[in-house]
Amino acid sequence: MESGEDDGAVGAAAFRMTLQTDIESVRSRMGDALRQDFCGKLSAVSGSARQKLHSRLMASHRLDFQIHPVIDRLCAGDVTCSSLASDEDLAQFVDSGAAVEPMLELTGSLRRSFLSLQTAWEQLKYWLDSPSAAGATCDWELLTQLGVPGLPIEVQRRDSAKQSPWELQVTRACASPADTASVVAALRAKTSIVPPEGGAAMEDLLVLVDPDAPRATFLAVTSALIRDAYSSVVWCRELRPQNG
Repeated sequence: MESGEDDGAVGAAAFRMTLQTDIESVRSRMGDALRQDFCGKLSAVSGSARQKLHSRLMASHRLDFQIHPVIDRLCAGDVTCSSLASDEDLAQFVDSGAAVEPMLELTGSLRRSFLSLQTAWEQLKYWLDSPSAAGATCDWELLTQLGVPGLPIEVQRRDSAKQSPWELQVTRACASPADTASVVAALRAKTSIVPPEGGAAMEDLLVLVDPDAPRATFLAVTSALIRDAYSSVVWCRELRPQNG
């Protein structure tokens, strides 16, 4: 019996190390992914919308005169990842996220998790800014710290679902955005989540790639933390590595 428990502890430790290593790999690439997504979104904004963005940013930074030339360059319409690499002030402004919410509002695509009230960009930026994953004491802690956007779903589980995820049945989906970190935190706290649409409480999320941050979201969604650990929580309410 002790041997089985020891094997389980070793397996859990190895799984946590795999998650931590993968999170650090995602962290090293998240900054570039967020920049590419921002530049791609900004390039698709119309000239009139860029003018409105310029006015809004100038108003919100009206006393920060040093940032005004940066806002001018941002809204000129030719910002690329290459230009950011050679313009430190502009890169810092973009990386701060100060222009993200106004830009999304102007394009009509601002979406927030009804749980954390964060945009997908804010959730993904935390992968970059959060404390090192090496400090986490358990896998559940990692799941409540780092999340991705998704839609609430109601899942029916048969007894056979513990052997195969194909036995899960999604019976309802809601359109209000949420995030996996908040959902896992609620699960751990045994707190019920009722979506804005009402109805029964929901405990699971259909993970999605956000169209306004496709590269960054895909990077997080395909991480071991979401692909393996969160999928395992949805599947069987346990944390264990997935095989295929």
